Amino acid sequence: FVPGQAALPEVYWPYAQSPRWASFFVLRTTGDPAALVKAVEAKLRAADPDLSASNVATMAERVEAQLRRPRFNMLLIGVFAVFAIALTVVGVYGVIAASVAGRAREIGVRVALGATASRVVGMVLREGMVLAGIGLVIGGLVAAMVSRFAGSLLYGVRPVGPATYVAVAVVLAGVAALACLLPARRAGRLHPMEALRAE
Repeated sequence: FVPGQAALPEVYWPYAQSPRWASFFVLRTTGDPAALVKAVEAKLRAADPDLSASNVATMAERVEAQLRRPRFNMLLIGVFAVFAIALTVVGVYGVIAASVAGRAREIGVRVALGATASRVVGMVLREGMVLAGIGLVIGGLVAAMVSRFAGSLLYGVRPVGPATYVAVAVVLAGVAALACLLPARRAGRLHPMEALRAE
């Protein structure tokens, strides 16, 4: 059993016709599978004293063992995604904060000429979201190019799906808006005299 791959064809041979050094028995039960282990071992010893059961596991345990590596890979990807979002917040905040600090005189003049705080906040947010939009477009194109590689790490999930791209774009746009909000509000509270005095 390999997740994400079609089952290979199987051929069943009678044991007497083609004896092997090791054989596998599969039992279906409606109760607790672990409770049958001793009974099955007793039946095997009764059939042949040289037979012994080893590597006994339930189907759930077998599936869990096969899914352990893909789950670990997805955990790593999730951790890296959280770090990427944190870097996005810090990066967008830093760029917008530096832009507001560098344009303090300009913003002060705008306020002195009658620009309201909401207009200044909207201006800064708009500029920040334009940068975020450019980044989202570039990131979407890169993600589309590497989606085939991501498909090998996922099981039962299509790597290229419009819903996935839209959801990620909405989340990242929201994160970028939050990162722009603090510098934008600071720009909206900027007093023109303070800005001009700082120059």
